[in-house]
Amino acid sequence: MRAVPLLALAVGTAGCLAPADVSRTCGDVKPERALLVLERETSGQSGLARLDPDGCFTEVPDVALGTDPVLCPTHDRPFVCVRDEGLILEVDPADAHVIRTAKAFREDEPRPCGGATCSNPHGVDVDASGRLWVARYDQTSAAVLAPSGAWSESVDLLALAGPTGLPQMEAVRVHDGRAFFALQRLPALDCVPASVPAGAIAVLDVAAPHALTTFALRGRNPLGRFVPAASDATGATVSIATPGSFAEASSDTDGVELVDLANRTSRVAVSERTLGGSVIEAVVVGPTEGYAIVAEADPDCHSARNATWLTRFDPASGQVTGTLADTRASAEPGFFYAGIAVDGGLVVLGDRTPGAARLRFFDRESGAQVGEITPQRLPPAGLLALP
Repeated sequence: MRAVPLLALAVGTAGCLAPADVSRTCGDVKPERALLVLERETSGQSGLARLDPDGCFTEVPDVALGTDPVLCPTHDRPFVCVRDEGLILEVDPADAHVIRTAKAFREDEPRPCGGATCSNPHGVDVDASGRLWVARYDQTSAAVLAPSGAWSESVDLLALAGPTGLPQMEAVRVHDGRAFFALQRLPALDCVPASVPAGAIAVLDVAAPHALTTFALRGRNPLGRFVPAASDATGATVSIATPGSFAEASSDTDGVELVDLANRTSRVAVSERTLGGSVIEAVVVGPTEGYAIVAEADPDCHSARNATWLTRFDPASGQVTGTLADTRASAEPGFFYAGIAVDGGLVVLGDRTPGAARLRFFDRESGAQVGEITPQRLPPAGLLALP
């Protein structure tokens, strides 16, 4: 593990020139790899940014991101899922501009809730032929798009529907000729009850006729994207957050789940009981090193008010090994952390604290904060270390 020198970040624009339509800020913390940042304001305004290895942070406004975008990285290409508009946007990692837009729905497809929002894409991945496999949360079928982005086909998953009558596809990962979809099992309630059943993985052959099998997850309510475990060169091991019910944090099976796609098994890397809260996002770096953004239990389901913190854990022992950042001790704790990435010797956190939104950098060796950079346009909402 490479230690990072303790650096005080000097924010400024000296030596950094950029076109008038972008904002550029430079500092002293320099990641090994470029970092793609999704920015979003609670009002719905959004944009993209890129932190380069030279320490300069370039923000690119983009009105095409809709009001509910999330980063949807594939194996080697970054995408944005525009959930409220049913769109998949491919991003040029070199300059953080959108280079292609694809619809995650067929024009004549039934949309009983009205509009493109019924597709509600939550994840995308690319198979060996370049086709896009899209997890559509509000449809009974997954979408398959041609390499050009044109509609190709839908694959029915209605047989796997949960309490709402939908499979509730949350994430997708293509591996070894198969598409793996994480399925939630949530009822149609604003506050997730403790009784929600465990999640599942649907497995589809990418070659027709798309044979379908399933296997169970240990945890409930799989949330966010599959994140490949850096220690597995085959790409078969991925992690996903399983927060279960946000109203409580006493489960031994919810938390961070490690899924072995090759053997179709999974295990709990760390439980929410051990963490003390529900996992929002997690990344597993190695056999004994992982990081998670955790939210405190919120019995009243007012998620804007519950505290969040950044935890380091050991996936082998299932124990917490450190806390890097924490809103619980602040005068006004809140649901402010969004976006986590490990980049070389740095752990990078997106902090959306009102009036103090920033990217925060922590040393992997010591856990100490080594710098920060303040966006000039919008708060961070998602992070991705680029290949």
